[in-house]
Amino acid sequence: RASSLQGLLRLVLFILAAIQFHCAHGATSTPGPPASVSLSVLGKDSIEVFIDPPISDGGSPITAYTIEWDKEEGVPEVQRISTALDLGANEVQSITTTIEDVNEIQIVRTSATPRGEVQTITVSPPPGESILESAYSFAILLNTTAMGGSVQYSGQISATAAADGSRASVSEILSSMSNIPATPTVVKSATNADGGHSYTVTFPTSMRNMPQMEVFMSDIPVSIETV
Repeated sequence: RASSLQGLLRLVLFILAAIQFHCAHGATSTPGPPASVSLSVLGKDSIEVFIDPPISDGGSPITAYTIEWDKEEGVPEVQRISTALDLGANEVQSITTTIEDVNEIQIVRTSATPRGEVQTITVSPPPGESILESAYSFAILLNTTAMGGSVQYSGQISATAAADGSRASVSEILSSMSNIPATPTVVKSATNADGGHSYTVTFPTSMRNMPQMEVFMSDIPVSIETV
């Protein structure tokens, strides 16, 4: 078998004289001869042929080769050989994109029901007494200059004045002060443990964050707090 393979290799040398080139349709001329041909033995009945393409392809790319040879001189032999054209690896491209950093902007909206400021006026009997007499009184000062207003003083308020409903009530006396734009809402509490009581004053919603009222003058203990 080795000698027959040797004979096969010798006969294959005739390939150079028998190669036919099949070109793509529309070729303008016949391609030139291969630049080189080399053989490799793969087994007892197979070989591998390496063909470098010709310098001139005749005007169209070469897509296949037909290789024929005869084992015995003068006796044509029909053989089928498949060839493949190595077009090389597909091109790999890398694309890098960039984007400019942009600070995120967020809008926060809040909502709440407007409410007027609430302050309490607490009056108590004089020391040693347990009952408030109507003869006792006090007056209030309100300074709104920080809000573009003015300093105003209330009239005398009886220690037992009603919350509203009359010209002598707490709400009416406070509303007469020019730096209070509308009549405040006033609620009078029940009698406290010390015999006094409290007035809860709710100012108009337009007077937001208003300053706390102050005691201008009083015959009895009076305290004011912002709720």
